Amino acid sequence: MSKPILQNIYVYPIKSSASIELSNSWVEELGLAFDRRFVVASPDGQFITARTQPTLCLIQASLTATGLVIIAPNMPALVIEYHHLCQGYIAVNLWNDTINAQQCRENINQWFSHYLEKPCQLLFFGADSQRFVKNKNSQVGFADAYPLLLISQASLDHLNKQYKADTTTISMTQFRPNIVVNNCDAFAEDNWQHIRIGEVEFEITTPCTRCIFTTIDPKTSEKHHQQEPLNTLKNYRQLANGDILFGQNLVALNQGQIKRGDSLEVLKRQAAPVFTVKSKSIIRATNTTQVKKDSTLTVKTNKPVLTFSSFNKTITGNNKQTLLEQGEDAGLILPYSCRGGMCGSCKVKLEQGEVEQLCQDGLSDQEQQQGYILSCSCTPLTDVVISHPVRKRRNISDE
Repeated sequence: MSKPILQNIYVYPIKSSASIELSNSWVEELGLAFDRRFVVASPDGQFITARTQPTLCLIQASLTATGLVIIAPNMPALVIEYHHLCQGYIAVNLWNDTINAQQCRENINQWFSHYLEKPCQLLFFGADSQRFVKNKNSQVGFADAYPLLLISQASLDHLNKQYKADTTTISMTQFRPNIVVNNCDAFAEDNWQHIRIGEVEFEITTPCTRCIFTTIDPKTSEKHHQQEPLNTLKNYRQLANGDILFGQNLVALNQGQIKRGDSLEVLKRQAAPVFTVKSKSIIRATNTTQVKKDSTLTVKTNKPVLTFSSFNKTITGNNKQTLLEQGEDAGLILPYSCRGGMCGSCKVKLEQGEVEQLCQDGLSDQEQQQGYILSCSCTPLTDVVISHPVRKRRNISDE
């Protein structure tokens, strides 16, 4: 087979917004020019993404000579001019990083607050902003962890051949890549370590771990009822620790232009990840005992009392939302990452009560025996008490 070819280039000016396809792009230290330079955040500086606010993915941005024009369903067009941004900076928390971000004018904040129906603000990665890639002497903007994401068209085609849940085709936009290449084998990118596209060289730093964001339809903002494509990918792209891999994270080693049709040269290769297949079942967790769902079930409490002991917070909950969602609705800032049961970042100890859990991929056998559950993937059957362990959150690179 001849060399791979650059097929598509995408940027996402606002974190979690819809993509813009380009015929060419300038590659800089932060990644592609204009990519994820804005982020939506709460008034207290917590970043907001489509993981929790899916309608963010319906926001479309158009690039202008001096800024952006933003449109969204049932909203007037919003013009953002770079030279009209505020001079002040404010701290925004993005995963484990605190970033000094440039503030926007109040009319911009009001537009986003009205659209999301909650107070929020738009922030810019300005001249005084700084954020370094983990273990690298290079920077990244408001992307989750790395400046660039590459996926091959053959990998997506392979996924669609495995996907048999319905007639819907999984689109590349659900995975939010910056660079799509063709003319290579499926998952050939697993073996790439150092590549050149056009006049720019890239280091492939780590495979991309996928999260619940991939289950959101970019056209409707609705989540797939069977968590596709994650459920299909679990069958052949899941690591022993629960991570699901699809695509490769990149760091640019120099600045330059890339354009559609450029050839991709592999300068150095590496060993591909080793995947495993886990057995899965819907379970009910009772403290440290895991009971399969086909055993005698506890009668659900319609309005269970939920106690988040680590936060000294007790609320009246429901049997429909996950523990993570109900805690967030109560104003708690809880640890999470994938929101799909794979990464283990939302792990909690079930101290009392019973829950129904749909996924346990992010837990080791030992953790399950110790009574840990995943708050993003379980709903309460009875009154429950949970506690949060002190641990670092893993970055999931979907946005």
